[in-house]
Amino acid sequence: MSSTFRLLSAGEFVALSIWELKGAEVEIAAALGCEGFPSEGDFPLIKIRDANGDEIDQGVFWVRERGAIARVELHLHGGKGVKQAFANHLKAQGWKSSSLHCTASYKRFLKAASPLAARAWYALASGGSFVLREALQAMPPSQRKKEARRILSYSYWAQILECPPAVVLAGPPNAGKSTLFNAWLGRRRVVVSPHPGTTRDCVEASIVLGKGDDAFEVRLVDTAGIWDEAVGDDSRAIGQSRQALREAWRIVWVLDASVMSRVPWEEGEGGQGEREFLVLNKCDIGSAWSPPGVVACRGSALTNGAAMAEELERCLLNSVGVPPANPAKILLETSVRETLQAWASD
Repeated sequence: MSSTFRLLSAGEFVALSIWELKGAEVEIAAALGCEGFPSEGDFPLIKIRDANGDEIDQGVFWVRERGAIARVELHLHGGKGVKQAFANHLKAQGWKSSSLHCTASYKRFLKAASPLAARAWYALASGGSFVLREALQAMPPSQRKKEARRILSYSYWAQILECPPAVVLAGPPNAGKSTLFNAWLGRRRVVVSPHPGTTRDCVEASIVLGKGDDAFEVRLVDTAGIWDEAVGDDSRAIGQSRQALREAWRIVWVLDASVMSRVPWEEGEGGQGEREFLVLNKCDIGSAWSPPGVVACRGSALTNGAAMAEELERCLLNSVGVPPANPAKILLETSVRETLQAWASD
């Protein structure tokens, strides 16, 4: 018997496990307890039983290829017990395990938390970056230099995908940072209180910016309010906030519209550069002042926080631009990136 099986999905704790089985149709049908193969376009729900007739699991059966050696895909539950029982069931019938050669880039693809990351890491795992390099190598030097420079202009996307950057919510105490943080996540993650110093440690959570194939992951970070009178633990918490600001990819300053607030960049905390955005919160209470500079978003995080988060997301996406249509142009492979850098400087 030449029948083989392998686990395609991640081997850790997952909701679903995806299996590939290759062999004669009759052997596959016998192993899965099916009377025959489904018609093209059908994805039947089947029950898999062991030699004693006990049910191992039920899952979706998909025929990928027919022929002398057929190839099917089976989607089962992802629990460790189910995966082990199914593997033992196949081995007991003489099936051989065919391990998936899992390179570092393929592992990153399997663990990708966003569509853009999955596309880019899969392009690398399947050799797309090296094909791209060969295509440029065949170009005349002047054309190659121009194309290399154009592709290298997307290098910041590699940095974003290799390590999701931080979007930091900062500002004075009680401005509504934690309320906006919770609204952005769509759930209560941090405690909200009218008392200064409620947020002591930086709290972060992963979010996805954008929609469709180009959506990417960032870390949303809620920080302790910055105020001059802080002492003790509050002072140390503010130290953590300032460290988060130094490491931030983008900064969202949240200020209270109902009371006169300090403007961060007027006091050395920020520069109101392209990576910083100003939010005027608590506008439902009233506007006591109008800050200098461009206000990215106005409103009340308590009553329309989701809409404010959507507006801020648009601002963040506009600040970073659009990734390349070909994910192989996001140069995650160091050697390919270095080669293009050399061509671009020729």
